[in-house]
Amino acid sequence: MPREFKRQKRYNDHDDYDERSDASESDDDASIDDDDFVPTRKAKAKKKPKEKSLPKPPNKATVTILADEYIEGNQSLENVDQTTLERVKKALNLSRHPETTEHEAHQALRLAMKLMEKLNVTQAQVLESMEGKEERLKQAGQSVVTVSCQEGKNMYVQAWAITASRAISRIFDVKHYTKVIEKNRIAYTFYGLAPNTVSAAHAFEMVYNLIMQWRITNKEAKGMNAKNAYCRGVADGLHHFSVREKKREKKEAKQTEIRRLEEQKKAEELQRQKEIERLELSNVKTNMKIMIEDEAEEGGNVNASNPFHTFLADPDEYGFSDDSNDAEYDFGNHRDDKDDAASDLREGLDTEEAREEDAVAPDLRVKEEVYDIDLDELQNRSDERARKQAENPELALYEAKKERDIHRVKKEDREDETMQDVKPKVEMDEGVIKTEQQDVKVEEADVPSWQSAGALIAFRETSVLLANEYLKNRKLKLRKRRKQAALRFNDSNAKDSYDRGWEDSKKIDLKRKRIKAADED
Repeated sequence: MPREFKRQKRYNDHDDYDERSDASESDDDASIDDDDFVPTRKAKAKKKPKEKSLPKPPNKATVTILADEYIEGNQSLENVDQTTLERVKKALNLSRHPETTEHEAHQALRLAMKLMEKLNVTQAQVLESMEGKEERLKQAGQSVVTVSCQEGKNMYVQAWAITASRAISRIFDVKHYTKVIEKNRIAYTFYGLAPNTVSAAHAFEMVYNLIMQWRITNKEAKGMNAKNAYCRGVADGLHHFSVREKKREKKEAKQTEIRRLEEQKKAEELQRQKEIERLELSNVKTNMKIMIEDEAEEGGNVNASNPFHTFLADPDEYGFSDDSNDAEYDFGNHRDDKDDAASDLREGLDTEEAREEDAVAPDLRVKEEVYDIDLDELQNRSDERARKQAENPELALYEAKKERDIHRVKKEDREDETMQDVKPKVEMDEGVIKTEQQDVKVEEADVPSWQSAGALIAFRETSVLLANEYLKNRKLKLRKRRKQAALRFNDSNAKDSYDRGWEDSKKIDLKRKRIKAADED
């Protein structure tokens, strides 16, 4: 059979099949609803909008060398609290993490600064115990932050970066210098006390990258001059904060020392007051005992248990014997007759005073307590207050208030207690002391780590000396950079950008005492 005939027959069979199927389907048209054949459309999935990626800054800062990694054997950190140092590193790493919010970064940096403040106290104690130069150098080190251009272009040292590095060096009590490594790389080296250089390097890395990011996202600054003015404003604001922070730290150290000395003085005064009262009570008891013994020796029937005794008449003195009728005579010794007893008492005392003209009866009446004071010390104290009033009126008012409080506490104690009951006084005093110590512990949460201004000043001077010795030991000579040119504003937009940068610098406040909640910002 030819091929064309077979193909034609197959087509005919297919047509017959379609006709039969159509015929069978036509019988059921009445029972099928037309809605069953309406096609259902699937909802198209909405495409997620593409997130606009932030533009990358042209320059980026990266920590390349840390002091604890650079020094062999980690000798500089062997006397440092490693737990505190690790917490500092963790907080600084969190502050520059790309997924960390701005508020969390601020909190992490504040925590790092608080921990570093405590670590400085430990380092101050270590440096104070070291006398030799070689021992001090073991605590020194350097940390390096390298700033590189992402586009490979030539770089120059920016004025605002120099200002920011100065602020970081001042905050962490270290020194720094810059060096151009290649045409597109600049190294910022922080040297001095090793743990402080580590924290300074991490802080500068965060600050530099943050300023560069703000520079790009700031759409209000138009032109190169306005953007540079903005960066300069942030750096100047940070430097101003570092100067103000160091002054505040020193002032708080002085106030802490004053409070500590005042508390010590108050405790000593309370102890001295208890000693005086104890001695006075002992003297009173001794005088009373001597008086009773003297009266017993000099005559009369004396009731040792009662110094205010009565003199009883002796019957033999008037020629009466024991066999006499006592009922017929009254010798004036009836205790029921109070007037006669008082008269006998007065007569007995008058007779005793007549025989002993030089004897002086002790006055046992309760008098107001008078304590012996050192007049010279009081005069010196007054002169000292006058001098402090002339030099620092605020401090003098503070000390005067403290003395008034001490005097008030003493007066209340004397009014509440008596000379005969000293034990409750001691217990009350101990309770007062315990209460004061508890109050001090509550306040210690806001007290800085430095307990005296002298220790703080000594640590800063030692840090500078250590940095200079470290640089000299490495045989490095630094040259001074040319003085920075004054910032010029081409227009009002540049001036506004500078002011905005100054305000934004407050967002990287490193040492705020109170961490605000997110909803308070």
